[in-house]
Order: sequence, then structure tokens, then C-alpha cells
Amino acid sequence: MSTLNLVLLFPMMFILHDAEEILVQHRWMLSHRERLMLKFPSMRSMVEHLSRLNTWSFALAAAEELLLIVLATGYVLSDGAYGVEIWSALFMAFFIHLWVHLLQAVMVRGYVPGLITSCLLLPFTFIMMKSMMHLMNGWELMAWGILGVVFMVANLRLTHWL
Repeated sequence: MSTLNLVLLFPMMFILHDAEEILVQHRWMLSHRERLMLKFPSMRSMVEHLSRLNTWSFALAAAEELLLIVLATGYVLSDGAYGVEIWSALFMAFFIHLWVHLLQAVMVRGYVPGLITSCLLLPFTFIMMKSMMHLMNGWELMAWGILGVVFMVANLRLTHWL
């Protein structure tokens, strides 16, 4: 896969995935809120927060994340210093995010927002990671992935707080 295709696919994949989440997240949370709090009492505050998060707020948080991905994509395409590494960090965080949806679905024994596109996109992310292995080794990719997850968790906390 060419670097151009690899890099440009990521924002499109993010848009597709987050569209599914945006479309169903609020209604799904409202209809599953009580069940989730009973089944996962330690997650009560998170469930309550996500239940209060309306579609507009969720879409705004997703738009901010998309902006970061688009900026990283533009930066890697302009051959910016450490552009591939920064882009890889964000991509790996997204890859892990897709797996989180699968884990959530197993835990709730059913559909969760983002599950359908996670299942559809995971094969493509594996192909993309295989291509990325031509640019860096597995350990580097894993290290940048950890940094990407740390960054995205911090970013998500900030966007949800705002």
C-alpha cells in the first residue's frame, strides 16, 4: 500500500467510525443506562456522564479528534519532522479503540455504538499496520502506539470535561 493511500485512509476511517458512534451513542446510552450501572457498578460515574452527553457534544468531541488526525495527516504528507511517528501514534490509538469496542460488546453481550464499523475496519487496520512495518519495526510501532493511547485518553478527558 502506498504511503499516500495509507495516510489518507485514516481520516476517512475515523469519519466512518465516528459517524456510527455519533448517530447512536446518546439513544443507546439512555436505553442501556440502568442495565450498565447494575452490571458495572464501578463504572457508574462514567455511565452517568456518557448518558448526559448529548449528540451535539459528542459530535463536537469527535470533530476535535478529527482535526488532530487531519493535522497529523497533513504534517506527515508535508514531510514534517517525526510526522510518520506522530501519525502512527494516533493511528495506533485508533486501532486500539476499535478493539475496545469489541471488548465492550463481549462485556455487554450485545451491540455497542461503534461495533459495526470496528468489525468492518479492523481488517483494513491490519493491512495498514503491515505496510507501516516497512517504515518502522514492531517495537517502535508499539511504543508510538502507547504514546498515542496516552495522548488520546488525555485528549478525551479534556474534551469530555469541556
